[in-house]
Amino acid sequence: MPKVLLNTTNPTHQETQSKASRLAIHYQQHGQGADIVLIHGITGNLSIWFMHILPALAKKYRVTAYDLRGHGYSDRPFSGYTSDEMVEDLKALLDHLNISRTLLIGHSFGGAIALHFAAAYPRQAAGVVILDAGIPALLHLRRLDNWPGWQIWQDELDRLGIHTEEELIDVENVVRKSLYVPIQHGLRLGGARKSDRLMQLIEETTVLKEFRSVKTLTEEKISHIYCPTFCIYGASSPYRAIGERLREIMPNCEFVLVPGQGHFYPMQAPEVLLELLDKFLPKVDLN
Repeated sequence: MPKVLLNTTNPTHQETQSKASRLAIHYQQHGQGADIVLIHGITGNLSIWFMHILPALAKKYRVTAYDLRGHGYSDRPFSGYTSDEMVEDLKALLDHLNISRTLLIGHSFGGAIALHFAAAYPRQAAGVVILDAGIPALLHLRRLDNWPGWQIWQDELDRLGIHTEEELIDVENVVRKSLYVPIQHGLRLGGARKSDRLMQLIEETTVLKEFRSVKTLTEEKISHIYCPTFCIYGASSPYRAIGERLREIMPNCEFVLVPGQGHFYPMQAPEVLLELLDKFLPKVDLN
């Protein structure tokens, strides 16, 4: 199991601001060729890519997938879950792997990390593919109460006997409640999503309070990202308006809606995503 101990600039709750933390990051790397890095979202792990996306891309590219801090087999510090800290984790990992230039593909919060990395390290980011990401600086555009898929999700919770009180519209409560919804895709279809690792992440860290923080990835900074960017959003996703806004403010951004799909279309309809990537990737200079 490849795992690298990285020096980061992010202190944990047990360290002073003047000390650098050391964090073990779990990663997998497959294929040969130009580099692509896959970044999962909050409460996920690198396994979301393994059934379809990673094997297909690894036929032509060297593909690296990793577990975010606190997730999967990576270390789980108490704090440091904003995109600012996540970007420095990614930077340290890429430098360790001698990846000087790469395409970044991120789902959900992973898309925010990919976008933030392109802003912070433009020479290292050949391009960005954003898969239905909720960008913290644009979250005011995301409204669960007028989301087309909200009633479907609410009906599923009701069927499972999970109370859908009014405050469920809050993202933190949505994440907590979603752990009780059976897995909707992959080899563990219908299985329990809740696990000891996930509950420790939710209950023993500041992840739910931090990952929505804007920090330094402001809307203005996003508007100055010039690398090729491909925003792919589900037509029934609560984040659709965020993708539309990215198209408006970014100088080199394509935007596509996936009909009949919501937030998790990369796992539920991977063939659609792979078809779209086949059209976009030749436009990116990975050298």
